[in-house]
Amino acid sequence: MTNYQWVGASSTLASTAANWNPSGTPAAGDVIIFDNLGQQNCVWDIVLPATAFSVDEIILESSFAHTLTMGVNMRVKGLFLNKTIVPSAGNKIIFQHGASPNFFGSYKTYNERFVLIGDSGNATGITFEMTGLSTPVTKFDDGPHPIVVIGGGQFAPDYVAPTGTSGKATFDSFTVSTSTNFSPDGDLVDNDRLKVFSFTAFSIASTSIDFGLSTTEFTATTSGFHIPTAGASSMPTGFIDAYYRKIVLNANTAGDKILMSDNTYISVEEFEINDGVVLKGPVAADDQGADIRSMKTPKVRGTWSFSQISPGIYRSPRNASGPMPKVNGNFHITGKLDVDGLIDPTGLELNPQSSNPGGVTANTLWLNSTDSNKLYLGSSEVSGSGAQGPAGPQGPQGATGPAGADGADGSDGAAGATGPTGPAGPAGADGNTINISALTANTAIADADLLLLDDGANGTNRKITFTEVKEWIRGEGIKVGRNGGVNQLRIRDSRDDGDVPPADFQDKAVSFDFTDDITGSPTSWDSVMTMKGWSDSYRAWQIFSDASTSSRSVDETPLFFRSGEGDVQATWGEIKEILTFPGTAPRVDGATNQILQTDGAGTLSWVDLPAGGGTPSGAAGSIQFSDGSAFDSDDANLHWDDANNRLGIGTNTPGNTIHAVGTGNFPFRFQGNGGNLRINNFGHLQIQNDNSTPVDGTTIDAPLFQIGQRDAGQLDIAFGNLAGNHLVAASDSLLTLKRASNSASGAKQIGFLGATPVAQQSVVDPAAAGFNPVGASVNEVALQTSLDSIIAALQALGLFA
Repeated sequence: MTNYQWVGASSTLASTAANWNPSGTPAAGDVIIFDNLGQQNCVWDIVLPATAFSVDEIILESSFAHTLTMGVNMRVKGLFLNKTIVPSAGNKIIFQHGASPNFFGSYKTYNERFVLIGDSGNATGITFEMTGLSTPVTKFDDGPHPIVVIGGGQFAPDYVAPTGTSGKATFDSFTVSTSTNFSPDGDLVDNDRLKVFSFTAFSIASTSIDFGLSTTEFTATTSGFHIPTAGASSMPTGFIDAYYRKIVLNANTAGDKILMSDNTYISVEEFEINDGVVLKGPVAADDQGADIRSMKTPKVRGTWSFSQISPGIYRSPRNASGPMPKVNGNFHITGKLDVDGLIDPTGLELNPQSSNPGGVTANTLWLNSTDSNKLYLGSSEVSGSGAQGPAGPQGPQGATGPAGADGADGSDGAAGATGPTGPAGPAGADGNTINISALTANTAIADADLLLLDDGANGTNRKITFTEVKEWIRGEGIKVGRNGGVNQLRIRDSRDDGDVPPADFQDKAVSFDFTDDITGSPTSWDSVMTMKGWSDSYRAWQIFSDASTSSRSVDETPLFFRSGEGDVQATWGEIKEILTFPGTAPRVDGATNQILQTDGAGTLSWVDLPAGGGTPSGAAGSIQFSDGSAFDSDDANLHWDDANNRLGIGTNTPGNTIHAVGTGNFPFRFQGNGGNLRINNFGHLQIQNDNSTPVDGTTIDAPLFQIGQRDAGQLDIAFGNLAGNHLVAASDSLLTLKRASNSASGAKQIGFLGATPVAQQSVVDPAAAGFNPVGASVNEVALQTSLDSIIAALQALGLFA
């Protein structure tokens, strides 16, 4: 297989090898591609083979800036149409299936469709002649189809995700041949409702067509287009039915007509007549009539000759008795047949036949067209001369003779005895007396079985089929319609009705609906049970749950409840979720203050609240804590000021975001492992490290750095420990800064390592200030170095000249 891209470098002719990349002449098994490499139009002039494919696939991308002109017809198994094909000497593309598994081609994903149509596709004037197989079942893409003729095989109206965005499959003309089966492939699914077929012209030679759940649109014509259904004018002989979910009638010119023949009907879920359409049924006074049976009220924007005669049934003319179905099979009359409407009007017309229509041995009365249309009974001619007829009736009485002489009067005879009672007459024909024990016992009930009904005490018995009983139980009374039967049980498809308000539900009724229109429902599709009270003013309530294809059990998808009362409010009340639990729950109420508890394995049970719970302890703002057996509080030492968002520790009147008041030597301490940050009761800040070993190997137990102000006013910086191994005495300081006599005007003084502070000097003598380097340890020398740095800093601050 070769993928040839059209370039058109040499000419417009497809037969020129140099016009293709790679160079060559496309044939069966190849794919021809028209895209942005094309430099000019292409004229297909490669002669159509007798039976083989011209090429396997034609790919017309939207990037192709030119057109493909058909110089001759083509035979392919797949077409991607997203640009223009123009008819010329050739005007037909023949579609046939390839060998399994590559029935439709492999360059594009066809999903069992001969043609994929993009938003830029156009093949006006071209005929698509499609011949299918029983497997696979061929389907149709959305988009504008030209003239389409399907001949043979299996085709389906099923929904497949479309290539373009047109939203419907339109056809300039659509013809179904005798040998074609057009019906859904397998089970119906909700997505099939998305499929729309729109026909400008439509004709059928097959004896049935089934559009499944799709929408079917027909276009009115000047002379009138007949809706395809059994018995309709222009339908083929033997056409039994057409099946529709939704019919939409359109008109390109206002006043164009759609027709329904006399004695026909269509049964639909939805029916629409758009602007400009005239729907005309039979209108003569003696017409049998035509019916439209629609589950939903038809939407009529044009005009029609039909009138509603009962819920869901619309008839033309209104006064007609309605369509009479044809009888297939035997027609048995046990009583008298009174004939008023046959030819003459009392004659009986027989159509001549070439053979006994009832079979060779049947006692059929028929006219033999092969024997001068003579009358036959079975296989024998009915002779004109029969046997001698019966004796005629007695003749009239003769003339009266002359009167005789009067005889003598005789005596009166005795009265005769009463005669015996005559036998009882036969049972009446109404079937009131039935020997039940004589009937055959059979537990299986079929739809065609007859059931006996009594109108009342000693009333007239009637018979109905089990099918009619089932329809009555469904509550519809008739097979279409919305309001249901007298028993008020209604099962409806309400997906396109909007959110039906409480007032629209019938009282004394239970309704089961499938809908996607519940306002505020957390799910997309819902199955709904609605029940309404004894009159229109009673409350209606609903229970519903997720009914989508992804529905799960109640532990994942809950039940919902809502109610409404039509004379109080026009809409429903708030939706409430019904608590559902997949495990086992207690069937009795618990004791006071008990709560439900799960064991984690699907069982709920009543348990008491934990001991100590209940009323909080202490005054407002007291922080609750456990004393080991119950909640407790200590408001004086632990308090939350909720008004100012402040925490009090040691006080219940915090003045800051965190306000802590402590007692003892070290009331405040922050500890991390072995290190501490503490504030003692004098307000000194102490920092203690974690007992690490210094670089000289000398261990200082609990080394401490302290800074603070003594009562005398001097600022102390101390370095030592808490145990007595101080570099200075525990009561001395590493560095003391003060004024003489602790006076604000006294001379500035400085002291090191616990020495008495001396006056500030321009050059500090460490020895004079208390430091003796002789015999100093490594730590003391390091300390002196640090002190030198401190002195330099003090000089920079102006503490030293």
